[in-house]
Amino acid sequence: MKYKIVIIIIFSVSLLLASGCGLLPKEDERLNPPIKEAREVQYKTEEVIRMDIEKKLVLYSQWKAASQVYYQYTEFNAPFLEYRVSKGDNVKPGDVLAVLDIGDIDKELRDTEITYQKQKLSYDRILERYEAGLASAYDLRIAELDFENATNKLNDLKEEKADSLLVADVEGVVQVLMNYEKGDMVNTGINVVTVVKNDDIILQASSRQVGSSGLKVGDYALLESMGFEIDGTISAIYGNNVKIEPEYMLDEWELGSSVKVDIPLDNSIGAMVVNRDAVRSVGGRSYVRLLINGIAIEKSVELGISSGRYIEVLSGIEEGDIVILY
Repeated sequence: MKYKIVIIIIFSVSLLLASGCGLLPKEDERLNPPIKEAREVQYKTEEVIRMDIEKKLVLYSQWKAASQVYYQYTEFNAPFLEYRVSKGDNVKPGDVLAVLDIGDIDKELRDTEITYQKQKLSYDRILERYEAGLASAYDLRIAELDFENATNKLNDLKEEKADSLLVADVEGVVQVLMNYEKGDMVNTGINVVTVVKNDDIILQASSRQVGSSGLKVGDYALLESMGFEIDGTISAIYGNNVKIEPEYMLDEWELGSSVKVDIPLDNSIGAMVVNRDAVRSVGGRSYVRLLINGIAIEKSVELGISSGRYIEVLSGIEEGDIVILY
């Protein structure tokens, strides 16, 4: 019996060996890694061309005050009453700018005016009687003194009222109002209102480029304002500031009017130019990248003048080359 069992076991093992690994789980086949295709680089490019270019300095300015007129009280100190103008107002000679509080001066003037008229009538009557021999010299002298006294009082009040007013004596624009409020004490000699004269304005512009631009007094400038183009001349240069004189003045120009100023600095006829977006500078070296057969190649360049979008290239590339814009 044992012998039969052994034979059966041997037979079973032989079957297993004959079937090999067929009874084991089957492994998945290995997959090759995906192949990444190189993506073609897309460049924004532009062709090197020739054109006439002009380098110029563009400034934006406004007509400014060449001088200012300061208004202040000179006769007495008094509380402030009110301003009769606002900043930016146009004024003309005779316009009241500010008023001091000196009480009811107008009522005093009315009452004194009545007294003055009475004394004048009385004097005129006594004078007629005196000339007719009906009044004495004493009566005439008394009437004369009374009339003189009324006249002086009236004139004093008129002067006091006049001294309480700041009155413009030029045509211009109110530029500054001191921060006085009703009741504030105003001392003599302190500026209260500043006016700039309309007929005394100048055109000045400022830019950090002025000092390094090589500008000279007498250089040409083109003024653009209110739809007009007017020739002008550089009349003064101080630091980064420049003063421009127009060939003629527009009637519409006044304080604050805007003006664009184009000042030619240099020009190049038939220049080889490249878009300024294509130019890079590192350590004092300027270069562009050319696109040749789909490959970006770096080229050093020598630059000339620039104008707007374009920069003149003196050497390093050729007309028709394709440059890569950054």
